[in-house]
Amino acid sequence: MGLALFHAFSKVMIVLGLEPEPGSMAVTELATPDTDRPATSLEAGLENLGAACAAEVGAHGDLLDLARLRIGQVLGVLDGSRPPSTGREAFLDLVELFVIDVHAVTDELFAAAVDGLDPAVVVSLLIGLAHGDAVSRIERCAVRQVDMTR
Repeated sequence: MGLALFHAFSKVMIVLGLEPEPGSMAVTELATPDTDRPATSLEAGLENLGAACAAEVGAHGDLLDLARLRIGQVLGVLDGSRPPSTGREAFLDLVELFVIDVHAVTDELFAAAVDGLDPAVVVSLLIGLAHGDAVSRIERCAVRQVDMTR
């Protein structure tokens, strides 16, 4: 779970142009957390993060819902395909690239995707994308059937 969240929030830094240069960061080793801690506290934390994102985007909650739906579809967790026309094609392009190849997000695409949105809403949407990406990837692994006979 932690790795999925780290991966997803790293994507936020990349989209914002804040990716550090290779080798420019100090390495910190962290001890393995206590494994006796119940997973339910982590699940509650994830739910709280998702709810906080939804509260922050306010009137633009439809964008967050659209993003979560599309992330689930791209990762194969949810059925369906990209809506034919939403009026937010640039935003959907951003969502898809966030999941597939975050380095492919251009400044122009990012600007078009968030055009007219308040900076605080943009940050909350990006955190919502990271949350949706991490949760969907974990769900994808959790529901995948593994053939143990091979």
